Order: sequence, then C-alpha cells, then structure tokens
Amino acid sequence: MTKSFSALALLVALLVTGLLVNTAGALRAQQTAAVALTGQVHSAAEGPMEGVLVTARKAGATFAVTVVSDAHGKYAFPASHLAPGAYTLDVRAAGFVLRGATHATVAAGTPAHADLELRKTDDLADQLSNGEWLLSMPGTDAQKNMVLDCSSCHTLRRIVDSYHTADDFRSNVLPRMANYANNSFWLKPQPFRNPRGPANIPEGLPEFLASINLSSGPRTWPLKTYPRLKGPSTHVIITEYDLPNRIIEPHDVIGLPDGSLWYSDFTQNFLGQLDPKTGAVTQYPVPEFKPGYLAGSLEVEADPDGNLWLSNMFQGGVSRFDPKTKTFKQFAVAPGPHPEFTQESMVMPSHMNVDGKIWTNNQDDKTFRRLDPATGTWETFGPFHYPGTTRIFSSYGVLTDAKNAVWLLDFGGQSIAHLDPASGAFTVIPTPTLLSHPRRGRVDDRTGLFWFAEFGGNAIGSIDTTAAGAPITEYKLPTPFDAPYDVVADKLGNVWAGSELTDRISRLNPATGRIVEYELPRETNIRRVWVDNNANPVSLWVGNNHSASIVHLEPLP
Repeated sequence: MTKSFSALALLVALLVTGLLVNTAGALRAQQTAAVALTGQVHSAAEGPMEGVLVTARKAGATFAVTVVSDAHGKYAFPASHLAPGAYTLDVRAAGFVLRGATHATVAAGTPAHADLELRKTDDLADQLSNGEWLLSMPGTDAQKNMVLDCSSCHTLRRIVDSYHTADDFRSNVLPRMANYANNSFWLKPQPFRNPRGPANIPEGLPEFLASINLSSGPRTWPLKTYPRLKGPSTHVIITEYDLPNRIIEPHDVIGLPDGSLWYSDFTQNFLGQLDPKTGAVTQYPVPEFKPGYLAGSLEVEADPDGNLWLSNMFQGGVSRFDPKTKTFKQFAVAPGPHPEFTQESMVMPSHMNVDGKIWTNNQDDKTFRRLDPATGTWETFGPFHYPGTTRIFSSYGVLTDAKNAVWLLDFGGQSIAHLDPASGAFTVIPTPTLLSHPRRGRVDDRTGLFWFAEFGGNAIGSIDTTAAGAPITEYKLPTPFDAPYDVVADKLGNVWAGSELTDRISRLNPATGRIVEYELPRETNIRRVWVDNNANPVSLWVGNNHSASIVHLEPLP
C-alpha cells in the first residue's frame, strides 16, 4: 500500500467518522427535541420509583396529559403532547404525594427538566380507589360483591365513612336509593315520581354495610392498596379532556370516521361532541319525549350511514341524530304497563344495513323491540324465560351480529342468550362462572367472536357466534374487583375492558392470554369502552362518568 493511498484512506475514514458523529449528534438532537419535559421520580422510602403517574396541566387548559415513570424512575412527555407554556405537575402513586408543589416551564425545542420528590401520604384513605376499599374492608367476596354496583352512583368511601346503622340502611337509606332512577349520581339524584314498589334488599346487606362503616366507632381494619403497575403498563400516554359542566355524565363515548368524538349524557338531555384537537365541546339538546321527566340517555351508537342513535332511557324512546344537518328524529315507544316507566337503555343500529331494522330493549317489562325507521313501526319480542322455569331473562346489554340477530346479556344472573328474530328461537347459554353478571360487549365482525364483560365474575368472556353450540371462554382479570363493565376487540385482535372500580384499563391478547393493565390518573368511573382503529397504534377512549371528563389512552410500544 502506497503512502498516498494510506493518506487517502485515512482522510476518507476521518470524513466518514466525522459524518457519523455529526449524524448521530443530529439524531440525538432530534430525539432530545422530541421530548418537552422529563425528569426522575424518587422518594426516600424507595429511591427511583417505577409506575408513578405524572400529570401535567397547562395554565388555563381544559385538558391534562399524563405519562408513567419507568424502571429507573424516569418520566418523559413528548413534545407532540405538551405545547410551550407553564405547567403544574401532580402524581398518582398509592401511599405517596409530592413533597411540595411542582411547576415546570416548557419552551419550544428545549426539553424542560423537573425531578419529582415524593413522600409518604398522611391520608391514605383519600387515595384509595373503589376496588382498594373492597380489597381492604373485612368480609367475604360474596358480601363485597353485593356492593359492587353501588359505584354506579357514588364512591364506596361514602359508605365506609357513613354512620348509618343496619336498621337505618334497611328502613331508610336503601329504600330511598332504590327509588332513584338508574341515571342518577351523587351530584344529581333523580327520584321516581311514583315509587316502583318495595325495595328489593339482598339478605344480609344492611348488616354488612353497618359492619364496615363508622356506626360502631372508628375504623380499625387496615387499608390496602394495589401494587403499582410496572413494565409494559408504564408505556402509555393519557389525555383527559374536561367537559363544560360538572353535572355531565359521559356514559358512552364513541368516534366517527372524521375524527370527532361523541358522548351520551346520562343525567341531562344532551348529545355532546368533543374536538380532540382543540378540546372544544359542543352540546346538542336532545328533544324530550316527556318534558320535565327523568333526563339522560345511555347508549350512543353509529349506524352504517354515519347517523348517531341514542337510547333515551326513561324518556320513552330512541333518537337519531344526523351529524351533517345537526338535527334529531325521534321514535317514541308505546307506554309501559306503568304510566311512569319504560326504559330504553340500549340501542343497536350497527347492522341495520342487513334489513333496515334497529334494536332496543325495555328494561321495565324485560322485552326487546325492533324498529323500522322507514315506517316508524315497532315489533316486540319476549319477555323470555329461562328454559323450564318462570324466571324472566332480564337483559342489559343488547348486541347484534353480522346477520342483525341479537345477543343478550343477563346482568342480573349468569347467562347470555341468542335471539333469532326470523325463527323466534331463544337460546340461553350459561357462563362457566356462577353469578358472573354479564354486562356489555361487542360482536367482532372480523372474527364472529362475541366479547363481553363479566362484572361479577371479574372476567372477560367470549363465544364464537358462527359455530352452533360453541362454548364460552373466560379470561380472568388479574386485579381483584376489576368488575369490567364493557369489552371491545380491536383490529389487531386485542380485547379491551374498563373498570368502574379500580381506575384501570385492561388489554387482553387472546392468543397468549397475556393481560396488560393501565392505571388512570384519578378516580374514573368507566362505562363504555371504544377503540380507535384508525389510530397508530390503536388507542382507547372512555368517559369519566363522575368527574365530567373524557379520557384518551394511547399505548406505546
């Protein structure tokens, strides 16, 4: 090798090295610029802390963004989610609070840094989720399961901090609550004008409630918390959008192909729209079938033409909304046997392209109704009985498959059912778990699998709707008292569920049985879960019923 060639080779090597160094530096700069705010979470008790939720809220903003610390205690907010400005930081980590107020100022192109020091809390009771109250309180699982659904209207802390005796509960408190309509919560109770009848109080419930509250003196049983979530559960960004007033209950939240988000208001006669780009909310007044009577809608669902349908609960009908013209069309049902009551909790237009029909249910008399919107005519099916018994099948969830046949969920019991409207055949299918209380779910048209929540079984259930006699498969959730309300499959085959009680979202991979959980930044009363299959990666939207907000969960690789 000649000296000139060696010199040339050395020069090329130096140039290449310099290029690589400069390129690496540029890439690092780009990666650094992609982070708006970072830091480490630590405490004297644990050192660096994994699984701590860190929330940033910009002054004057109507939404907040949350990330989770990793195995080294590090957290990082992407610049895509935090615009320049002044932010207040907060954390969620059971047993810990921030040591003093923490603020950060984010500037364009330069990552801000804020280390967060945590200390042990002086008030653990103030941090417990509903699930952790159930975990802590003495009693059997059967006793605790009796109060699972109390969280529909208020937190369980309202029970354990009360002073009512067993006789108070039996004679006054429980009968009063039984006279509140389902679409009530602690900020807006809605009593029936005329009571439905004597309260059906489960045996032993008054005594159990009095045994866990303060009627006999201060609490002596220890408070327990769930372990912080770690590993893949920390790979997430959560954005929570405030709604315009505190009384709004966003029961169901769904999206349309144009990227708009829509919600049903469970306590007021409004259909709401959220623009996730700006956080702006628009409310459209829903015409009343019964002016001045019990307000609120439950399910909102899109039909194949892009119209939205609302089940109007005790108002006595269903409504169709055209997002283009911003107009409603109402479809009233015939009055129920009691003049005050007819309860349409569900509406299912998803497969009306098959035969032009939509489905709803009457919770009051346990029948199911099919509407022809073109003519405004109704058909009634049922009530149906369990085979060989006088017990009525009382369905809450009402779903359809690709044939627009109906799948039903008996929330009061432990079975699902299939109704073939062509033949009238009604088939009851028990779940493997007793008292599983199936609640809501969806049929995945891609696979034909019907996925549903077992509220009392702490499980996700599925059945193949395309195979006659197919068995039910159950997937138990790892967190006690998760009590899933709703289940939906995404385009990748993963299955999502949300909890009213634990403030957690679960994502199941049915192929492996693996479940990844995500904790939300605060108490979140979740009902409907909706996946955005157009997002990359797939993301999830839920309403926070008791805190007037909508939550967007974006999992990260």
